[in-house]
Amino acid sequence: MSKKKCLISGVLGYVSRSLCELLKDDYQIEGFDSNFIPDKVEWLVRNGIKYHQKDVFGSQDLLQDVDILAHTSGNTLVPMSLSGSNPTIDAEITKNGTLATRYLLENTPKNCKFLFFSTHCIWDSLIEEKLDIDESFPPCPL
Repeated sequence: MSKKKCLISGVLGYVSRSLCELLKDDYQIEGFDSNFIPDKVEWLVRNGIKYHQKDVFGSQDLLQDVDILAHTSGNTLVPMSLSGSNPTIDAEITKNGTLATRYLLENTPKNCKFLFFSTHCIWDSLIEEKLDIDESFPPCPL
């Protein structure tokens, strides 16, 4: 029996590497990232994970036969409050958060499971409370 295929966007990031560690024995993993970091790519290859250097908007060819898409790419250096924001940062966050996510959703097979990893900053003010947070929970940024 062949393994299900898991594609990971932003595969060179911290969360993605942990995800690869968890899934590498049970899934055929491929990943893509717009960056190229030699030691991280070497780790992927050494662990049997196929790497593609691609931007989300150029990933359509990778999305055709995917069973699971783990969308981890995005902006990691986001403002912690509105006072730290500006039009350039806001445009990048919209492009990488909203438009890239929409692109992936529109181009993956209908039966593909889609996992979206969001920034912790949306619920950062609640960390002390240690709540179980799901999709229905209202955002509470600092």
